[in-house]
Amino acid sequence: MTALTTPDQSTVYKFGAFELTVSPRILKRSGALVALPPKAVDTLFLLVENAGEVVDKQYLLRSVWPGVFLAESSLTKNVSMIRKVLDEGNPGESAIQTVSKRGYKLNVRVERCDAHEAHPPAASVRQPELPKSPPRLPSPMLPGAALLAALLMAFVLYPSRQDPADLLLTDADREYLIGRYMWSKFDRSEVQKALERFQRAVELAPNSALAHAGLADTYTSSAILAVGPVTANLSRARAAAERAVALDRTLARPHVSLGYVRIMADFDWRASEAEFRRAIQLDRRLAPAYHGYACLLSHWGRTAEAQQTIRRAQEIDPVSPLMAVTAGRIEYYARRYQHAIAILRDVLEREPSFSQAHYYLAMSLGQLGRPAEALPHLRSSRLHPSLIATDEAWLASLTGNTRQARDLLAERRTLVANGADPVVMVLPAIDSGEIDLAFSALEQMARAHRIELVSLRVNPRFDPLRSDPRFEALLHRLWPD
Repeated sequence: MTALTTPDQSTVYKFGAFELTVSPRILKRSGALVALPPKAVDTLFLLVENAGEVVDKQYLLRSVWPGVFLAESSLTKNVSMIRKVLDEGNPGESAIQTVSKRGYKLNVRVERCDAHEAHPPAASVRQPELPKSPPRLPSPMLPGAALLAALLMAFVLYPSRQDPADLLLTDADREYLIGRYMWSKFDRSEVQKALERFQRAVELAPNSALAHAGLADTYTSSAILAVGPVTANLSRARAAAERAVALDRTLARPHVSLGYVRIMADFDWRASEAEFRRAIQLDRRLAPAYHGYACLLSHWGRTAEAQQTIRRAQEIDPVSPLMAVTAGRIEYYARRYQHAIAILRDVLEREPSFSQAHYYLAMSLGQLGRPAEALPHLRSSRLHPSLIATDEAWLASLTGNTRQARDLLAERRTLVANGADPVVMVLPAIDSGEIDLAFSALEQMARAHRIELVSLRVNPRFDPLRSDPRFEALLHRLWPD
């Protein structure tokens, strides 16, 4: 029997009015897209590959859900969905035969061919067939490809649905998908909007693992972007991510959310890696799983692995600006500034207001000694005013003017003396040459496992400290292995 990792990714299987492509795994009827959950399409793939033979139930369970113990009911639901699609408009004997106590057999003639043979040049291309009368999503929120992705994802909030005719967007689906669109901008102004959408999705579907995962990701993003209290946001992120995983351990996306929490809130690198790897194992076509893992690997200093992993995410989702920015950030952390600039400029050609692209472009230009070019991008990033002020002082110091950094440091000293977090002093102290003060602040941050230290190992902004033995000792405490 054939496993899911078929080496020939260009193969197309044709049977009756249907075509099943191997990569990407897509089912079409008479050229129109058929909306089936990914696991159902994987199940169909194995039945098609072994057409005319009985495919053992346990083999199907092991192949479609590797490493996961599931009851046979999950497989039965998948086969039921496939049957209704294949048998629609064809009364009589079902295309899929149940063989008692053994498994299932596909009783149709299957032709295997190359994608170029299956799709010769044609005069026209048919549009995808969407579910009957779906509720309309607001076009400004989910344009183009995002709308199609939303429709294909609609089933995920309710994995128990069996009938493809039920794959219509509910109010909870709408709130979740619009929330994801807002969240994917990774912009301070959009985080609160995304949070409200996910909160409504949870209210409408309290047992939706995806809705809780969306909440977790938004709280984590809020902590990263300094929107609200960091500690409270990370605590809420942990609770939501753990709730999401508890609701459905076989769903990949909650494990991605928990992977972010394990590093950002718990500073547990190994546990974070385990969650991202688990997500990839559960769904090898989930781009956010590779994206999250690439972020972790990059911060860990495993640059080559990070570059390879983010490329995989971009192969799956080539239009995501967030993933492209992450690719640029990985290059920035690798001190490959020209590569980072090329990637980030490309993002801004497509998404001129994308906050993170502006920020890492400014940082890359600054590292190359081009502060005048960097400054407009820094200001266009719309990040927290404290961070903007810090990096503006750094850019000024690159021209030999350290007064701005020294004035800022004096101001921050006063703030810390009055109870502000010492994190606000670290970079101004470095830029002013106050190395002992910088280490004092870093020590306080390390004891609290502050989220800002996640990039300490690779961030070029800390390079002036790297030759000091205290820096290596600090890294060893945060990365003991």
